Amino acid sequence: MGKSAIIKKLAATNQQINTVIPDEDKVDFYFLYYVLSSKRKEIFNLGATCTRTPILKKSSFEKISFEAPSLSEQKEIAVILRSIDDKIELNRQTNQTLEQIAQAIFKSWFVDFEPVKAKMAAKQAGASVELIEQAAICAISGKTPEQLAQLDPQTLQQLKTTAALFPDALVDSELGEIPEGWEVKTLEKLSSTIAMGPFGSNIKVETFVDEGVPIINGQQLKGTMLEDGDNKFLTYEHADKLIKSNVYRGDIVITHRGTLGQVSIIPEGSKYERYIVSQSQCYIRPDREVVSPLFMIYYFKSDVGQHELLAHKSQVGVPSIAMPVTNLRKIKLLAPSKVVSDKFQYIVADLQRNMSINIDVIYSLQELRDTLLPKLLSGELPVNPESPSLQEAI
Repeated sequence: MGKSAIIKKLAATNQQINTVIPDEDKVDFYFLYYVLSSKRKEIFNLGATCTRTPILKKSSFEKISFEAPSLSEQKEIAVILRSIDDKIELNRQTNQTLEQIAQAIFKSWFVDFEPVKAKMAAKQAGASVELIEQAAICAISGKTPEQLAQLDPQTLQQLKTTAALFPDALVDSELGEIPEGWEVKTLEKLSSTIAMGPFGSNIKVETFVDEGVPIINGQQLKGTMLEDGDNKFLTYEHADKLIKSNVYRGDIVITHRGTLGQVSIIPEGSKYERYIVSQSQCYIRPDREVVSPLFMIYYFKSDVGQHELLAHKSQVGVPSIAMPVTNLRKIKLLAPSKVVSDKFQYIVADLQRNMSINIDVIYSLQELRDTLLPKLLSGELPVNPESPSLQEAI
């Protein structure tokens, strides 16, 4: 409760939404959006007096007040803040592209077996060793032979090294045809730990502190990487008592009750060194001697991984996975050779480092935007975007 958003096309809302249609002769709708966004906590508190689910009555919502400069100044303030939001959106779009690249590599290598099949096709056609290698390189890079010829020697050598890691044959298995030398293994065989979060009685509101070890919440499990922010914390001493529910970088967190299908990895660039999973989550600690953590997270993000994850969904009461730890351990999946798994880890880790950098920039820009708004409203900072004092603040 308290979140604000701008609707940019025709939409309908339910009874849990208050819709504001600005009088554009009096208020700029972007300006109003930023004001309401800055008042999220105040809006929440207006409805948080209820004994059960917080509800904000329309009559209370209508009484929210704020200082509004002239319409022209409102528009100027909105332009400044929107320029920051545009930078935030650009970083988000960049991360979406990087994520799509990682997913495409996983699908090509571990679902469609494109490098293997390219080698097989070239081999069956009687191609030379060099042309068989070239076919795999084309499958890996997405480039034509003519485009490969334009690459610098170092890049081409890296592609050759990667292509050499893939076999040139498929063999039968219980999961269908798989690359020769790869195996079907249970998740238990690929993990050093698969465990539940703590009992609810071990994490209560009265145990929360302002800083310490963060508790993971469902809002942070929307993407492939855990998103830091809006955490509750436990003391380090309390977290130590729940050591079996402590998770670290490279661990994979899965929601087993509530919003099913959520699964995220704690990235190497995470804000905190360790976290506590909640009672609605379980986690997997991949055995790095056998498989890379990034291979495992992208497996669970794939269609086949999601299917396996939800195969034991309970249809009674709150959505949940029946006996999550037991059923996770029994999942059978294709385990590539360690060298291929490590190569995937190496490539995708570089993508994730760039995503982490972009996320840090997003957090900084959000903080800047939220800091500027009250200063612009109060007149502490001039609204002229070219003002030296404003440029210094940005």
